[in-house]
Amino acid sequence: MKITVDVLDGRGPLDYSSDIEAKHPLRIFRKLNEPSTCTFGVLQTNNTTLPLLRNARVVIANDNGLLYFTGYLVTEPVMEYLGTGTEGPAFCAVVSAISDEILLDKQALPRSSSSSGQTVSTLMGNLTTNAGGLINFTGMTGSQELGQFRPIETQTWSQNAHALTSSACTSYRVLNGSLSLATVGTTVHPLNEVDGTLQLDAFTASRAKMLVNDVTLCGEEEPEAYVTELFQGDGTTVAFSLAAKPFSPASSSKFWYEDSFDAPEIDTRMWHVVDPGGHLAVTSAGLTFSGGSGVEGQTYLRSVDTLEVGGSILVEVSGVILGAGSDGLLLSLSGGEGTEASCFAGIRVKQVAGATYLVPVIGGAEAGAPIGISVGHLYTLRLHIYCMEQQRVLETFYSVGDTGLQQFGGGLIPAAATVLMEVQESMNGIPAAALILYDGTVSQAPAMCNLMLASDSSLTGSVRSLRVQENGPVWVRTAPQSGEWTTKRVATNSSIGDCSLDSAGNVRFFAGAIPSAGDCISICYRTRRRSVARLSQNANVAKEGAGSLPGTSRTAGTLTRPKARSSADCESGALAILNSSCSRSAAIEGRYVMAVIHGDPQPQDDVWPGDLLAIDFAPGDIQAEVVVREIKLEGMATAPGLIQYSMHFANDWARQLSIEMSHAIAADAWIPQSPNVPVLGNLPNLVVRVTGGSIAVDAGVTPPVGGGFEVRRRDGAFRAGTDSDLVLRSPVQHFSILRWAAPEQYYIRMYDGSNPPVYSRVSSAVFLNLPM
Repeated sequence: MKITVDVLDGRGPLDYSSDIEAKHPLRIFRKLNEPSTCTFGVLQTNNTTLPLLRNARVVIANDNGLLYFTGYLVTEPVMEYLGTGTEGPAFCAVVSAISDEILLDKQALPRSSSSSGQTVSTLMGNLTTNAGGLINFTGMTGSQELGQFRPIETQTWSQNAHALTSSACTSYRVLNGSLSLATVGTTVHPLNEVDGTLQLDAFTASRAKMLVNDVTLCGEEEPEAYVTELFQGDGTTVAFSLAAKPFSPASSSKFWYEDSFDAPEIDTRMWHVVDPGGHLAVTSAGLTFSGGSGVEGQTYLRSVDTLEVGGSILVEVSGVILGAGSDGLLLSLSGGEGTEASCFAGIRVKQVAGATYLVPVIGGAEAGAPIGISVGHLYTLRLHIYCMEQQRVLETFYSVGDTGLQQFGGGLIPAAATVLMEVQESMNGIPAAALILYDGTVSQAPAMCNLMLASDSSLTGSVRSLRVQENGPVWVRTAPQSGEWTTKRVATNSSIGDCSLDSAGNVRFFAGAIPSAGDCISICYRTRRRSVARLSQNANVAKEGAGSLPGTSRTAGTLTRPKARSSADCESGALAILNSSCSRSAAIEGRYVMAVIHGDPQPQDDVWPGDLLAIDFAPGDIQAEVVVREIKLEGMATAPGLIQYSMHFANDWARQLSIEMSHAIAADAWIPQSPNVPVLGNLPNLVVRVTGGSIAVDAGVTPPVGGGFEVRRRDGAFRAGTDSDLVLRSPVQHFSILRWAAPEQYYIRMYDGSNPPVYSRVSSAVFLNLPM
């Protein structure tokens, strides 16, 4: 075994292999998705020419150059007195080193935004860049995706890397300054009793946990009913109290991106910069444009992270000053690389007859009437997105069972979105009235986009700051009698909005935007509940229930990693757990010890956490593949030199890798009494129109065969039969509800022809506060 240490004084690495003290032999500790550590003792006497120092680089390899460990001393050695000999006092310098990711762990991570629907490889590359990019990331082929990931800035790089890679059943390895990723189980080491590669006396294993076939999981709070609440203005009332408290995301998730462009240069941790001509820079004016190539898509500034297009989103660009002749996309949500054709919603700067105009772009084409602006004046541009689906990207869960690695969940939720664009000029610090550039609805909004701050054909000017804020799905509109609906901007003050929404569910209109007498006010929002799901594997229940014993074995808990943002996520997580919890091979945990000549191993033979040991012992009926979790490598004082591998292995159910759950259940969780309850799709596009003494309803979808739409006065009471809550059942898409009073509440779900019927997961609700 060759041990070299470089104290970084210009002499280069020195060989300490012959100076290892037997009292403290070489030991290397490897753990799955954690930094490796290394300890050893070096004999130090008066004739030692170079003491070992903190930050010295340690490299350990075999005689063939195969690397076992590369890293750095994190502290000065601990000096143990050994006695006095012919060369004077002798000491053992006990050193401790951490693998190369210590370089990243020392760096402070910046405040990061969540990124949706990205591969583990992309997310790991971004995380490494944000930690200073001090090691080379080699990437990964065929990387798994995660629904959403957000690094925690108070944790180290390796802590975030552990959560990221483990969630996708991926292992990371840092060696010799390079970071690599691989799916757990990519490398398999066969151990067979017949050919002598399996030493039975060094192998111990057990079934670590009881098998489970009924799983209940809780997650975060989720949006529930789709509520349309209607009021009528009287010209003086400014505040309207909602019948239910609207769903709102956690405060920590509300600010997605913020940049004041006050650093010396563009922050590449936030922005992906394509600028071959050097037209983008940070100056005292902020982000500054100095023309472009004249070709669309050749110069642009795009967010590194992807934005989930759900709930209500405000993108605000302030301090905008444009020069003469400017042309290009200044603010857009895009799925491509800075072209108008890939723009979902954005604002284009355009020249018309020598004048500068702002033009809305929707779905890859110009839409609506342009607004002229003055060159050199100060503007704020705002892009509002209102979508009734808060979650657009479902979480993906992974687990390993009898059939290997399986994926559960994932996918995108289709949804419509209302888009509102506005322009506001400021003169001497006083904002003028905002001008609405566009107000319309997109029937199929993309689930996720990149923020394109500038796609520069020929832009000149500057932007002072940018802010992207995410809130819950609340959408306010007003319409005069027999008039058209207009979207109202929900904000904190009258300079940037028409009304505000407080945490108690009160909508307050600002002066100048108070609804007139007779105006209809429509407030669309979602109620809230705790996400929860209960699933069972019926085949396993029947198998375990043979005879007189009960077949159900149940567990319950709360998903802590990955996060479950909805009941659909909880269901996917439960499926992933059942995939391993019903598998006897997934409950295996144990240890195996083997010794090899240190010069023999080739790169494919060196064992790392995340590798599989394929155990084959036919006489004992042991055939299993087990995942290596931890390894201790120890240099043995023998001739020839041996390395002893002491491996701890555990499969998914024995020691969970991709999914973490606590056994605590939230107090507000409603636990399903029966597992495997099927659901139909919801009715997010339900349209209501109140005329006189009736409510005309368009469900927005064709009813299932043998089913229809059920209307009730109380949510959560949907069932077959007739009772006092039932208002009506309609077998057709269009139907009417008779009104009985000014304030009324109705809940609507779709049902099918099953017996008992299957219903939508959540209701669409109509709340009325209108005179008869």
